[in-house]
Amino acid sequence: MFNKNMLSHIKKLSAFIQFFSLGKIPLLGFMRPQVVRLDEQVSAVKIPFGYVTKNHVGSMYFGALAMGAELSVALYMVDQIFMKGLKSQFIFKDFKAQFHKRAEKDIYFVCNQISELQSLCEKAAQTTERVEGTFHGYAVDDVEQIQNPQTKIMSYELTISLKAPRAK
Repeated sequence: MFNKNMLSHIKKLSAFIQFFSLGKIPLLGFMRPQVVRLDEQVSAVKIPFGYVTKNHVGSMYFGALAMGAELSVALYMVDQIFMKGLKSQFIFKDFKAQFHKRAEKDIYFVCNQISELQSLCEKAAQTTERVEGTFHGYAVDDVEQIQNPQTKIMSYELTISLKAPRAK
């Protein structure tokens, strides 16, 4: 499914996210997210279930679920910034989620709107104004369901706001 170069890229991107997060977004770094897939169609990240991400009732904490959802949408942008030197900054404007099932093991967060994220980046590069886009995703607890989810843990919608920095 993946060639050697793609696996190397995914490992480098995971390491970058973990290293960067420890300094800038410590909670994300402590959760130790892993990039599972990033290609022309899908971005997917795994948030391990464990001491840091588990709540008092034995399921994944809401904050961990929200950060996994956020990272699945942001992953394309992070890749563009890290690997290709994109000079834009992004923030999230809103977040909506529906929870379908308790998250009681490792969770995979999936966004399959990569072409729309790419279009948003291109639009931001052509203007000095802030641009926004709303993206959908879902979470599953089985890596085999990334492409074709049978049982979703949650569904989510995030609006990302992107702006290229002003020229000096």
